[in-house]
Amino acid sequence: MLPADHVASSIRPVRWIQRALKLVSIPIGGVHFLRRSSLAITGDESFSIEDIDRFTLGLVERLHARKVS
Repeated sequence: MLPADHVASSIRPVRWIQRALKLVSIPIGGVHFLRRSSLAITGDESFSIEDIDRFTLGLVERLHARKVS
């Protein structure tokens, strides 16, 4: 599995802007900028996380995980 998702930035000022934008983005389009896919999968023992990359001001997280057999 190799999902990429918008996440809370690793840069504090950018994260503040994201928090302000969520006041508009969630009601209008259901867009949640502050979620963390990697945290959801970390608690799921049926997946093994191989690698996590963050890019674009820490706004995008790409997760490489394998299903445990």
